[in-house]
Amino acid sequence: MYLNRIDGIGAIIIDEEEYRKDREIQRMVQEFRMYGITIRGMNYTPNQEENLTRVLNTISFTPSELSSGIQLADVCSRATWTHFERDKSDRYNQLSGFWDRTEYRVYEPSIVPAP
Repeated sequence: MYLNRIDGIGAIIIDEEEYRKDREIQRMVQEFRMYGITIRGMNYTPNQEENLTRVLNTISFTPSELSSGIQLADVCSRATWTHFERDKSDRYNQLSGFWDRTEYRVYEPSIVPAP
């Protein structure tokens, strides 16, 4: 995970939707912190058990129209989703130069399975 490699701390900021969905996401993150989560990515193994120890305790929700950063994340996540789920890769490939990488490895966007 990126934060482990850079010895950093991060936060989760998510586009605000509806209260019920937001509460469910908060519950899931609490479970991930307690029991761990398996983070999977395309074309690499092994899976990594992660308790999100480098992520701050709370999740923040904000309307995307108030944050250009959230809007940018929406574009990236949509491009990733259409690449993996719809086999439409034009935008994903345009953004691929920005994916996290080291000298020997490209870290693809993580796929978090439903509990």
